[in-house]
Amino acid sequence: MIKLKGITKTYYRGKVDTPALLGIDLHVRAGEFLAIMGPSGSGKSTLLHILGLLDRPSDGSYRLDGTEVSSLSDDELARLRNDKLGFVFQSFHLLPKSTALDNVLLPFTYAGQFPADARERAKRALARVGLEPRLHHRPGEMSGGECQRVAIARALVNDPEVIFADEPTGNLDQRSSLEIISILQELHAEGRTIVLVTHDAAVGCMCNRVLRVVYGKVQSDELVPAPTQAAQQLQALPETAK
Repeated sequence: MIKLKGITKTYYRGKVDTPALLGIDLHVRAGEFLAIMGPSGSGKSTLLHILGLLDRPSDGSYRLDGTEVSSLSDDELARLRNDKLGFVFQSFHLLPKSTALDNVLLPFTYAGQFPADARERAKRALARVGLEPRLHHRPGEMSGGECQRVAIARALVNDPEVIFADEPTGNLDQRSSLEIISILQELHAEGRTIVLVTHDAAVGCMCNRVLRVVYGKVQSDELVPAPTQAAQQLQALPETAK
């Protein structure tokens, strides 16, 4: 599904060139659950943004589902992004004055296409993440874990082929983090391709494959033979941690 070859990224700020990626080769098969890990400043978020068509590489080839995307126009990238990809961010990126339902409907608004069943699709997506009772709540009326579930529902509403998650548990407590990873594991079990950036080794162990990026290069790429199940970890938490 995803094939990168020789991907580089350099940021130009005045007279200072800052290299972020130094030649990344990567294949991601359909249905994988990949964690991208590495220390701060290693280039992992830059790599995710390029994979998610949110940024362009300085050089190299990127084929998404057979399409070479490096030379597409901004409008073509936007259409491809909206049709095939879903995003979950550490800071949720929800509109504070909008309800959960309206936040999940945003991809249709941005695309300029509002299908007749859009609201039903948004309701089903919220029900899928356990938020059916919260349809009309605003972000300020929900916990961090609930806000992140709204973000997952928003990512799901267009039935994307790939879900990209950038530190989705970074702002959450232990229980909420396990709930979010459990949902992502369930989506993966249903056949979704998921690419997740995390600095948390425990989260990495819950994915099926871990790519480690250090100083803009791939340091290692390993399969996880028996990923930890977040649902079981959640059940094992003492009541005081729940």
